[in-house]
Amino acid sequence: MNYQPKGFFARLLIDKCRNDTILENCDMSEIRVLDIGAGDGEVTARLVNAISLLVPDSNITLFATESSWVMRSRLAEKQIQVVEEINVLNNVDFVSCLNVLDRCIDPLALLHEIYSVLAPDGRLMVALVLPYSHYVEKNSSHLPLRPLLDHWPNHTGMSIEKEIEAFFKKLEIVGFTILSWTKAPYLCEGDLRQSFYWLDDIVVVCSK
Repeated sequence: MNYQPKGFFARLLIDKCRNDTILENCDMSEIRVLDIGAGDGEVTARLVNAISLLVPDSNITLFATESSWVMRSRLAEKQIQVVEEINVLNNVDFVSCLNVLDRCIDPLALLHEIYSVLAPDGRLMVALVLPYSHYVEKNSSHLPLRPLLDHWPNHTGMSIEKEIEAFFKKLEIVGFTILSWTKAPYLCEGDLRQSFYWLDDIVVVCSK
């Protein structure tokens, strides 16, 4: 079991927007939001509520991706529209991709897809748990087609500072501009040696 307080990202969204790094055009009447790997939609709903507080007169159109059919049914109950492919969308104003890059089959391809659907003045909020370790649930090897960070899995033990630097470099290679970032605690289910692990969640706000 992994744990991140559900209100954390929404609070961060509000704080960052007050610093003019998210939703810079706060007079927008129409806002398109995409949450990648939305799960049961609880965090998605909190993010949308935060946007509503920041831009109270806006009309928010919400999209999500999710691979679990159980979670898709819960998203439908919350009237969140699930899309099969990100590239069916365009000019998305705000994309959230929270702790997904280390669980998907091709994280670099995903980042390129996000870049292509993001509006010219849109914002991406992306989170990655460090130390970096990749696990894909949907295939037999549980390995990605290519890892997000090049040192994994052959060279583990890299300092968190070096991993953050490598992460930022990948975002910039895709074309993103890093506007701000922060580090948050992340609890991960343990093993026989330890009941849980206290990791770091690196949350980054980017523009095109």
